Amino acid sequence: MSRREVTADLQGLSHIHIENLALFGGNVLIKGTGNKLNRVTVLYGSMTRGINPNFNSGINAVDIKNGSSNTIIEHSEIGFGDATGIWDSGTASIIRNNYVHDFDFLGSYDAPIMARGGVDTKILNNNISRGGRDAIQIVNKNSEVAWNDISQSNLIADDCALLYTINKGLNLDIHHNWFHDAESRGKLKKAAGIYLDNDAENVRIYRNVVWNVEWTNIQINWDGKDIDIFNNTLVKAKGGTMGAWHKEGTMFTNVKVWNNITDRNATDQGGNQETEGTWEPQSDKQNNLVNKTSFVDHENNDFKLKAGSAAIDFGREITGYTEGFEGASPDVGAYELGDNWIPGPDWKLSEGANGSCYNLPGESCACTPVVWYKDADNDGLGDPDTEIEACSKPNGYVADNSDNCDNDKNNRCDILHQVGVKIEAEEYNSKQGVRVETNTSGVTNLGFIENNDFSTYKINVPQTGMYTVTYNIASGSSGGEVQLTSDNAVSESVTTTITNTGGWKVWKEVSSTVKLEEGIQTLTATFVGGSSFLFNIDWLSVTAGVLSVNDIDTLTVKVYPNPSNDIIKIEGLREDINFSLFDIKGRKLKTVLVTSTSNEIPIEELPQGIYFLKSKQKDVSYTIIKK
Repeated sequence: MSRREVTADLQGLSHIHIENLALFGGNVLIKGTGNKLNRVTVLYGSMTRGINPNFNSGINAVDIKNGSSNTIIEHSEIGFGDATGIWDSGTASIIRNNYVHDFDFLGSYDAPIMARGGVDTKILNNNISRGGRDAIQIVNKNSEVAWNDISQSNLIADDCALLYTINKGLNLDIHHNWFHDAESRGKLKKAAGIYLDNDAENVRIYRNVVWNVEWTNIQINWDGKDIDIFNNTLVKAKGGTMGAWHKEGTMFTNVKVWNNITDRNATDQGGNQETEGTWEPQSDKQNNLVNKTSFVDHENNDFKLKAGSAAIDFGREITGYTEGFEGASPDVGAYELGDNWIPGPDWKLSEGANGSCYNLPGESCACTPVVWYKDADNDGLGDPDTEIEACSKPNGYVADNSDNCDNDKNNRCDILHQVGVKIEAEEYNSKQGVRVETNTSGVTNLGFIENNDFSTYKINVPQTGMYTVTYNIASGSSGGEVQLTSDNAVSESVTTTITNTGGWKVWKEVSSTVKLEEGIQTLTATFVGGSSFLFNIDWLSVTAGVLSVNDIDTLTVKVYPNPSNDIIKIEGLREDINFSLFDIKGRKLKTVLVTSTSNEIPIEELPQGIYFLKSKQKDVSYTIIKK
């Protein structure tokens, strides 16, 4: 007997994810938006006390309540309970890739999965087995049941099925499932595969394999309407391929039975109000086949088709269902020749939902866990600091633990750039906000740059000195600034102004000068500007192209006195040249025309510091010191 009732209460909460936990002996209550269970083991979550005389117990291992939306239950094991495993009354719930088993010990209207009171439910890629009544009961409209392996219903009750639905206007798709092995415990011998009960309407059943059921593969009662039964394999039913209860005054409307295969002609088994047979008489029947020898191995339940068998090309084309067939016509049954689809979860049930065992009662794990490392950036290398033990490789984990870069699929954090070598802007070590964009020719650049975004670059500076930082940029907006800083405390910072270049792919080189100290350091380019996108960066470079005071003697030009506190003279020019004066942050202060007769540049108004004289005409730059 369970001592607690609730193990996790997410009522009134949203976007809560529970992962890699075992929740034992109590239920999970969910009411909110975007909540998720992932790799969770929920055992004995719906245990009741006393006698339950009602339609259902109202106790559910995982209870997705009305008012919930976008709930996801995935990659989890939910097992053992008197009542329901997962009850879904929410909107747009997704129940996928789970193992849900051993529920409804009461034999009431509970099941491993009950989808009632909600809408837009998706039940996908699960293994669902061992229910006291139905395995799945679904009446939620606009829903889908696909790629599931569903078995062993009716373990206590009678007149139910592996999948049971009822009501008008269902808009329900049931496809690519295995339904098998259903046998009731009652005297009526009524354990069906797919059960469309009273007045079911707007249901599409296609590409399913239903075998070894005690009653009929597909059962339809009363005013069945707008039901498509296309390309199903319906075999080994003790009662008949199809059955119906044509209650007096009821009639099927627009029930199509096309391209299906069964293994025998059946007759009414008698002794109940329903009739059983091969193909339901009130349906529109086309291109259905009765043939046992078309299967690869009928005896051992391999119902794929053999080449050259009667089922090949026996079907008709059905828009939306048979596209992609090979041969003259579609094949009949759930498998086109060459198909090999297998439904159910993508993990080994014997190894537990999170790849390991908790040694709890009811677990049947049999494995020896090994260590796996989280591959957050999907580069095949694992983070040595984020390890788990599991029997088989969990999604997102690898055996290699040599990744030193967080969330970096190109291992950018290890890139070391050299002075004088062009740096592609997307070869950053880390970044915030910016994105790499690629044009139609495959050329990449850094784009979508907004205010306070940044990118960093690890660089090896060979010696202390002045360096030119050049950016190849393009901008279709008002632009902004690049603020370049170094994590080397003695290095300086510089701001480069970026203006509109005439378009987002109209490239222009913009340069500034910065003093860097010797050694390996990280340069951070912080982008500052307005509220829109600022500019794109194709590449940047750090070069030792700035001429210092000691370099002047290599030219015929003399720049003196330097340092100075009032004027700088330039002698030796062979022509008139415009020089611009910049401060350490890259801001242009003035432009002066220097000639043979007018060669002085006043600097007495400037504060002490380092300045730069640059000439685009000659592509030269001089470092000036104001003392």
